[in-house]
Amino acid sequence: MPRDYLSIEIDYNVDDRWGDLKHFCRDVHKCWDFDSKVKWELDFRKCRYLGPYVASVLYATWLRSRQLGQHPTVALPTEPRSLDAFCHFSNLKHFLLKKGQADPRHPGNETVPLYQFFDHAYEQTIRILKLVKEHQSLTDDDEITLTSAIHEVCQNIEDHADSPVGGISCARYFSQRRKVRVAVVDMGITIAASLRRNREIGSDVEALELVSRGGITSGIHKHNKGQGISNLVMFVRAMNGTLEIVSGSAVVKCDPQTDKLKTEPLDWRFPGTGVFFTLTVSQADDDTDEHG
Repeated sequence: MPRDYLSIEIDYNVDDRWGDLKHFCRDVHKCWDFDSKVKWELDFRKCRYLGPYVASVLYATWLRSRQLGQHPTVALPTEPRSLDAFCHFSNLKHFLLKKGQADPRHPGNETVPLYQFFDHAYEQTIRILKLVKEHQSLTDDDEITLTSAIHEVCQNIEDHADSPVGGISCARYFSQRRKVRVAVVDMGITIAASLRRNREIGSDVEALELVSRGGITSGIHKHNKGQGISNLVMFVRAMNGTLEIVSGSAVVKCDPQTDKLKTEPLDWRFPGTGVFFTLTVSQADDDTDEHG
């Protein structure tokens, strides 16, 4: 194999949980050497599960690599049927393989497809909120909290990330697991680098600990309140969900089993920031079948 060519086989399932996502990121972090001209290929044909978390990271990585002339290629799985359906409805097939674009209005679609945004992040916030509301009863206060939290996470990308690919988001509902899973990813300057614009910040770990508590922002715009991530943490806890935020070489995790935030360093570096969360849908609200 030529030294300027990188081929990685993803021959395992990548569920929307931290252990699987960390495994995937550790395997593909060489694709994030955006200063090189190494061509790379990711082969998912033996993978039997992937969801919105990996879809968002994969699409953002592919976009950035194409911008830099690295000529990335991806082989997507075609089975089982449910995974092939997700690759279609998420528009992975459309964007990466130039296949037909999915119809988001299809009655069997339970996916908010991959979406690239540089501004007007509120539009994607509404799409994600609509998906959650279809399967989870929300009080007015819950709806306001979730809307503002997702919107501020997306708005942070517009205001602070300096991401050359903008923001990438994707979401999906899983009826058999009664879960709504959401991912928002950028390829920008990390949370720590953004905060360093107006304050002394040490490591990526310190930066994530600060933003998780709330009230800290780079303050570039008057509307920046520094509450988006902390509000999202509170909402995810209330919905018995999980949350992982990866930025640079650190991750902060929220697990309902411990009801504590845990921040830890990573032995690889994410080229930007990824926000990944799952909400649990109560049995009373869940009366639909599994869809693509």
